[in-house]
Amino acid sequence: MSVMYPLAIVNTASITSLVRMTLYQHPLSVYHTKVEMNEGMAALGEKAQSAAVENTATRLMSDIPGVLSVKNQMAMPGEPMAS
Repeated sequence: MSVMYPLAIVNTASITSLVRMTLYQHPLSVYHTKVEMNEGMAALGEKAQSAAVENTATRLMSDIPGVLSVKNQMAMPGEPMAS
């Protein structure tokens, strides 16, 4: 699935919206992911249904213009959530 991105991402709110839209449009259940943005770093949280979902969420975020780094704090089923 290919997503077209605008050439200029203006601010953190715009990047966060793009991150959420990207997750929502993906066929894996990554749209339940909690997203926090801070100066280009995307922090992902909540529970991941599988390692594939966790890896996919990280890869999708890394491909978004304006996201400089991704900190994946998603927990697998049975694991405590990161704080």
